Amino acid sequence: MKLNPIAALLLGPLTATITSAQSLPNLFPIPDSRGFLETYNINDSSSINLTGAFFKSLGTNGRSCSSCHVPTEGWSVSAAELQLRFLLTQGLDPIFRTNDGSNCDHNINKSTLAGRRQAYSLLTSKGLIRIALTVPAGAEFTVVGVQNPYGCNDSSTLSMYRRPLPTTNLRFLSTVMWDGRESSRQTGTTKITYATNPSDLLADLAHQAIDATTGHAQAATPPTSQQVQDIVNFETSLSTAQAIDFQAGPLNANRANGGPAALASQSFFVGINDSFPASFGFNPFGTPFNPAMFNLFDAWVNSGNAARASIARGQTSSMRSRST
Repeated sequence: MKLNPIAALLLGPLTATITSAQSLPNLFPIPDSRGFLETYNINDSSSINLTGAFFKSLGTNGRSCSSCHVPTEGWSVSAAELQLRFLLTQGLDPIFRTNDGSNCDHNINKSTLAGRRQAYSLLTSKGLIRIALTVPAGAEFTVVGVQNPYGCNDSSTLSMYRRPLPTTNLRFLSTVMWDGRESSRQTGTTKITYATNPSDLLADLAHQAIDATTGHAQAATPPTSQQVQDIVNFETSLSTAQAIDFQAGPLNANRANGGPAALASQSFFVGINDSFPASFGFNPFGTPFNPAMFNLFDAWVNSGNAARASIARGQTSSMRSRST
């Protein structure tokens, strides 16, 4: 496996330090390929507590929420970081488990390093977790055959592969999970609407935390209501964004409004981004579509800094694309 040298030099020691720490300073700069990202805790101006239920093993396989939602990776995972984690632990870190971390759940060998390298290749090359879903009762389709390059050819259980979603900036969600199943009747959860938000979001996140603990962490019993509440409170307190660009510098310099603190202060309601005509009723206030929705970098439009001017042009281009 080819490891990104920046990840090896910076993310390895940094991840290890943060993992063993009790807290992370608020707005602590974390390096990425373009500069530094930061996380802002809306409930504590000084620090981000790293000792709560989110970081504890509540199951039977050693995993915690933070196994797949890493502070140094924008509260998700990356292939580069997982490659490094595999090398440092010989593929024995809790994220490398066969219930969903391996490419398939049968015909795999985890007893040797070479076997584990092959078994977890989708995690280390693409950062993908395998989600095994049974064909639902009453499905309007029939599985007549499966051709899976990783050997998961069971026609009654379908293997889906996805990267863990970031557990930050969650107040902007209109559904929970990639397929929205944690905000649907499929799981007995609540559809997120303007009228019921944010209680619907909080309930859906609580349900998702229970499912993740009993599923991904293989807990024998569900987490307690106090543990679930602690996880949800932690997740919903975080706002993460790029804060510093190697070329443009701080993204809140010279009256610009980049970074996580500015993001946390953005107004939001369910339906705010609906661009359909007001007659459709998707926007609860009936506000007509306005393509000029981005203004974070208006102050950089005529900047003498080429990188800042480029960011401002990108903002303008994105608005033009929305209006066409």
